[in-house]
Amino acid sequence: MKIAILIDRPRWEEKRLLDAALKKGLKPILLNLNEIILDLSRIQFDDYDLVLQRCISHYHGLYASKILEDVGLKVMNKFSVSAILGNKLFLTLLLNKAGIKTPRTYIAFDREKAEEAIEKLDFRAVVKPLVGSWGRYVTPIFSKQEMKPILDLFDNIMHPPNNVYYVQELVERPPRDIRMIIAGKDIIACVYRNSKEGVWATNVAQGAITTPCELNEELKSLAEKISKTLNGGIFGIDVMESKEGYLVNDVNPTPEFKGAQACTAHDIAEKIIEYVVNG
Repeated sequence: MKIAILIDRPRWEEKRLLDAALKKGLKPILLNLNEIILDLSRIQFDDYDLVLQRCISHYHGLYASKILEDVGLKVMNKFSVSAILGNKLFLTLLLNKAGIKTPRTYIAFDREKAEEAIEKLDFRAVVKPLVGSWGRYVTPIFSKQEMKPILDLFDNIMHPPNNVYYVQELVERPPRDIRMIIAGKDIIACVYRNSKEGVWATNVAQGAITTPCELNEELKSLAEKISKTLNGGIFGIDVMESKEGYLVNDVNPTPEFKGAQACTAHDIAEKIIEYVVNG
């Protein structure tokens, strides 16, 4: 089987995936979007049986997935799945419809209404761009005094399609969250991401440290429900521990796993490749 691992920048994870595919006797290649031109009138991708989409840029991955699927290639994750998971508004709607608990969330299309939403949350809120990764521009608001300068900053960085205010409750949680990496029905890693001292965010890209997290039946059930809702795939599920129980904060369609691998016994890249081939 010939597999193209689609990238726009090679990272530690993609190199591990390439090595894992080689060990399985496959014929993988790292295909960098920044090094090719696609002629939409006659796209030639006969050299590959399957594409594993691992782009950092949401839009690079999304557009390339659509192009490749339209010429009959199997892309993982699917274009339709990446389109939903890459947009926080679409993802929240999907999770809520499936009965999966998420933080209380408001959408506003006007600055004044965004302020009203933050007031409804007693001035303890988180403002997020609809599209983004690594926790960039995700900003907590802890008081009324912080609201104006934070929204001023948010207004300056917003651009279509992010010119929508996504306002979420500031959940009372430990200084950590739970990251589960799943391939199909299997949870192949489960870790805590512990915030760096003095940092609110739990992203590894912002200095969080991973430690093992023991799976329980509730987490297993949550992962299974999300996988079933999405009809399978490879995802990173971010879960917060709150007074109301587990809340799903995000589902990432191209999860990084260097931090999780540091405290996981088995090879995450190998498990992903196994799913790609057999799933």
